[in-house]
Amino acid sequence: MEIILLVISLFGTYILVPPLRNTFGPSLMRLNFQNREVPVGLGIIFILIPVPLMLLFTRIQRSSTFEFLGIVTLVFFGILGLIDDVSGDRTSRGFRGHFHALRNGVLTTGALKAILGGLGAFLIGSFLAKNLVEVMLNGLLIALGANTLNLFDLRPGRAGKVFLIFSMVILITSGFSVDFLIVFASVLGYLAWDLRQQVMMGDTGSNCLGAFLGLYLVRSSLLFRLGIVFLLICLQVLCERLSLTKLIESNRVLDFLDRLGRG
Repeated sequence: MEIILLVISLFGTYILVPPLRNTFGPSLMRLNFQNREVPVGLGIIFILIPVPLMLLFTRIQRSSTFEFLGIVTLVFFGILGLIDDVSGDRTSRGFRGHFHALRNGVLTTGALKAILGGLGAFLIGSFLAKNLVEVMLNGLLIALGANTLNLFDLRPGRAGKVFLIFSMVILITSGFSVDFLIVFASVLGYLAWDLRQQVMMGDTGSNCLGAFLGLYLVRSSLLFRLGIVFLLICLQVLCERLSLTKLIESNRVLDFLDRLGRG
């Protein structure tokens, strides 16, 4: 049963991306880093394919609250990202840009996403917490996970690769569940199209995948969670001041991994 679900997630995603891409109108076309028009928001595929399969598996196996929260996380953060992809104002970027606009009385979709995403992250995290400290820590992991993967979504395939790499960390620290593997398989199926510069997952995909990673990191030890939160905060601060792309391009190994498979 589990193998069948993974195969459906992998090949279902791969097959559905092209027809889904062709349904996207002008409002979802963006210029990529090479000034090519590419449809954005194809990360909606991570809701359309994995979520029904996860619901089916949850129904059959009578899974725990954690698996249900994984579904909620994908859907909630995916919808927030889709709103930003459809209606987002690209003139304000980063936390400082969005909250500077908010201080001037302008509520950007980025600020809305940050506020609602933060509230949603802490609410979801509270279901897995034993005390207030864990509520804060879990919420930060989920919220920072969403924003961190969004920071990497600036080149074809980059965010997907980062998801796969962090998935290995989760394998070591927490172990995989079938629900996680369903999403993992969907990302593999999607990545081929992203690397060919035919689609972009946008905030829709990077937000839901990043938050999903953060949720699964909640299952690791308290000390490990503290270390990850500290590193993610440092990364947010660094990216407010420096170009992540330039940092990657300045390192031979990171640059090689970043370009690997890109068409």
